[in-house]
Amino acid sequence: MTTVINVIGGQFLPNEQMTLFWDQPSKVAGTATADANGNFNARVKPGANDAPGVHKLCANVQPNPCANFTVQAAVASPPPSPTPSELPSPSPTDQPTPTPQAATPARVNTTLNGFDVISKPPFVFLPIFGVGALLLA
Repeated sequence: MTTVINVIGGQFLPNEQMTLFWDQPSKVAGTATADANGNFNARVKPGANDAPGVHKLCANVQPNPCANFTVQAAVASPPPSPTPSELPSPSPTDQPTPTPQAATPARVNTTLNGFDVISKPPFVFLPIFGVGALLLA
């Protein structure tokens, strides 16, 4: 197998060194060192003899965390298709080619205050009814 797996881990001790093992502690897949925040990023490869199916990748530090994942069998490439016979290409036409138009994104107002809320439908009627009720009282 030539697949490379990007392993991302977190919640380890800062600067903690660890060995990553594949399915069992005797099959070392790589090493990693956590950064100051306890996170690491490592790249490992499945072994050449690893069968497709569910596997686990574990760290050798307490509490011995593991991640399960599935290795899939390689898909056979399809056989080449026969070469089509040459056909005359259609003659060019004088029709214009449509030009795609890019959409302009709408501007979104990120700040919202009370006046913005009551000055737009359906809430714009609330202040009008409130003023009318005060005048009638």
